[in-house]
Amino acid sequence: MKARYNNVQMKTHASYISLYLRSIRMVKWFLTLISVIAFIVFSLICWVMLPIGTPHGEDLYYSPDLRKWEIPDTDILVNDTVSKELADKVKVFCFITTTPEKIQTKARAVNNTWAKRCNKVLFISTGAHASPDVLILNTEESRAHLTAKTIQSLRHIYDNYVEEYHWFLKADDDSYVVMENLRYLLTHHDHQKPTYMGYHFRMYLEQGYMSGGAGYVMSRKALRMFIEEGINHEDESICRTDGPDEDLDVGRCLEAIGVPPYTTTDRLMKETFHPAGPFGHLTGGLFEYLHRFPKVPIKEGKDCCSQLTISFHYVEPRMMYLIEFLLYRITVYGWNTHVDFTGIFKKEVSHIEIEEGFDIHALY
Repeated sequence: MKARYNNVQMKTHASYISLYLRSIRMVKWFLTLISVIAFIVFSLICWVMLPIGTPHGEDLYYSPDLRKWEIPDTDILVNDTVSKELADKVKVFCFITTTPEKIQTKARAVNNTWAKRCNKVLFISTGAHASPDVLILNTEESRAHLTAKTIQSLRHIYDNYVEEYHWFLKADDDSYVVMENLRYLLTHHDHQKPTYMGYHFRMYLEQGYMSGGAGYVMSRKALRMFIEEGINHEDESICRTDGPDEDLDVGRCLEAIGVPPYTTTDRLMKETFHPAGPFGHLTGGLFEYLHRFPKVPIKEGKDCCSQLTISFHYVEPRMMYLIEFLLYRITVYGWNTHVDFTGIFKKEVSHIEIEEGFDIHALY
């Protein structure tokens, strides 16, 4: 009897254990099902909130919080008297090339950050867009027509703004420009004389040309000559009006009409205009041609860039907001920011010295 009882008790315990294990498996299955349903619901919500074909859906850098960047800063402890005085004395017109699909993403980031420090800003695009700060050109939106886009922009600026501003800056919608440093560099030059500056490449032309992505700036006198003696010249071969290489074509035209390039490095021979993004210059991995063809040998690492750096290229919107935040909303307490930068720049023509065996007309 006792043995039979023990067998029954063991079977009962086994049944309980089996039931317990089945219950655990059912709970796991149920939790998995709930997780899958939650994931599907979350995905559907995201799909509804971020529809394909809108600026929100096709650009991961969009955030409703970007609206806050469009409000003027009122909560920063800063003395910007000098920069405001400089903005009144050195008037810079900025024209920034973009495309219809990037108006609400890249162009918006530019407009919310560095472009608000231009004396006047004009975004250059094609297609319909209702905004007074966007110039719509009658040209095909294609890399094959970048020169036409720039030439038409410069002609429009010449016709409407040449007497109102001293300097004219061309940049892309993925360029970041520190306008205060640009203006300080420009104080060393006369806008009434033909002047052309940027990141200097020593190829294709005897005097080289400036990188379009890093941004280049020309004086009022240079813009006048560019249109009157170049684009409007009866000999159309002097200046190209269409093609895929707008920075090269602008440089070729300026060389033909006698506008010289000027140096933009500081007294330590560090560059102020940069043709790549911050990470490329700081951590390395730059394109090979950037090591072969700059007028001044390019540097990588912490000595890559002038303390008065002016521009970077290939800056995506998220990085653009980060740079803006670090430059204009953070201060290191105890550091002497009232540094005398007298003599950091010098006014001199940027002559190209060609070593033996180097072909300036080589293609890369």
